Amino acid sequence: DNKLFVSVTYSAAGQDGYNYNLKSFKMAVVDIASGQFEKTIQRDDVVNIGWGLAENPSYINDDEGNIYICTYGWDWDSYSTSTALVPNWKPATIFRMKAGSTDFDNTWSVKMADIGIAENNGGPWFVSIGYNNGMLYVDAQPNLDGVNWYTSTFNTDPWYIYAIDPSSKSYSRVKKEDGTDLTTSYSLDGSGSNLSKVGDDLYARVPVSVNGKTGYFYKLSGTNATKAFGLSGSAETGELTRLKKN
Repeated sequence: DNKLFVSVTYSAAGQDGYNYNLKSFKMAVVDIASGQFEKTIQRDDVVNIGWGLAENPSYINDDEGNIYICTYGWDWDSYSTSTALVPNWKPATIFRMKAGSTDFDNTWSVKMADIGIAENNGGPWFVSIGYNNGMLYVDAQPNLDGVNWYTSTFNTDPWYIYAIDPSSKSYSRVKKEDGTDLTTSYSLDGSGSNLSKVGDDLYARVPVSVNGKTGYFYKLSGTNATKAFGLSGSAETGELTRLKKN
């Protein structure tokens, strides 16, 4: 609709805007044709979006043009206290802007509790978000402690892929062909992305070593995952993309 939406963060002098964002999420609305700034929109129930240490997709468009945005909810001031939680963290949230609108849709959101996960000191987090054939997909680690994440389960416990129907908010963990949960992981620097859209297909990254392979990609459909291919080598698998030949 010829509008540009720009994420804007603010922090005190000497701090970086992403980790020390001032307790709300703001976006600037710009008219593309004229290049003119129109307004700032704001949500006070979220802080940041995505996972700032990597190129994980923090927003997606569905088939109708709606924009879905995920926030990990964590707050650096809470983490930096280490021994006491500063009560300013906000829970991880998925929220949206409806097609044709220049405001947030305040009637719709999904939080961890909506997919059966108890919130824990600003954790767990939504880190990546994807969309395919009417379903939203997110990854989450149910036991993540938002304050002590660096020494807790971040890179030891599995991350699960959840499929969410945006119309009903019904959800399910994505299953592999053998009926077990599809699990993935992150390294502490947040490298790579667990969800990658290539053409009409959405893939989940599973960076594990099995039978000489260093990682696999699974194709997602509904609440099911089918193994697509594995990679060999010594490096951890990263985000999947496609190059077009000119």
